Amino acid sequence: MMEKFCYLFAAFLTVVSCTANANANSACDGFVCEGKISAFAESLVITPTDMLITVMPKVDTKPLSCQLVEGKFITIPGKGKNADAVYSMLLTAFAANSHVKVILSNTTKQCEIHVIELISSF
Repeated sequence: MMEKFCYLFAAFLTVVSCTANANANSACDGFVCEGKISAFAESLVITPTDMLITVMPKVDTKPLSCQLVEGKFITIPGKGKNADAVYSMLLTAFAANSHVKVILSNTTKQCEIHVIELISSF
């Protein structure tokens, strides 16, 4: 019985350790946010005019080279031939808590997604 408990406890510590490392390795800097999506993105928001990602309040956004909309949002471009694909990838990333690399546009003052890369688990 004690041996079984030790194995379960070791498995639990591994999961906790992996989760902590995933959060520690997530960051936003310059025009890039990378890591488990749940470490830097809190939610997806759709309004009649915009699609947005809410950046978690705990994320240090000072290193970003763009301004968050209303101090907390990254915009998702709603126009362009791949807009639906970008949104679909974000939904997938949220559903699976995937590792992503979000590259923000360097041609706009406000933070707007330019490229999103869904990275397989590692």
